[in-house]
Amino acid sequence: MRSGIIRASASPSLAEVYHWVYGPIYTFLFLQRGVSALPVVLFDYAVTAQVLYFPPYYLLQDFIRSETPSCTRALEQCSAQRWEDFQALISVFLPLSWFNYSFVPSCWRGTFSGVAGLVWAIRLSNLRGIEV
Repeated sequence: MRSGIIRASASPSLAEVYHWVYGPIYTFLFLQRGVSALPVVLFDYAVTAQVLYFPPYYLLQDFIRSETPSCTRALEQCSAQRWEDFQALISVFLPLSWFNYSFVPSCWRGTFSGVAGLVWAIRLSNLRGIEV
């Protein structure tokens, strides 16, 4: 029940954030200025994923799984798993991100990333699901 409520309330707001980040913001900051797809992907992995994705993932995971959720514990776990998560991110998203920034129209980039994120969530859940 608790996880269903969290998913229902978090999904629309996260979708909105990713729509703006991967569509208009990245287009304005990088692609309209002639930056090719690979540097955009590297920036996305080095900055955006480390700030907008991994910390909220571990905070939400701790909130759902723990009797007494702790931001400190969640962020420590995020830090401890950073390199392994980064490798998993590259294994799934490197070709998808390159395709997204090279061929997908700006207005569909957030949607494309969201669909690709489903594959990523399945992979990360399988990778981290054993540690309950």
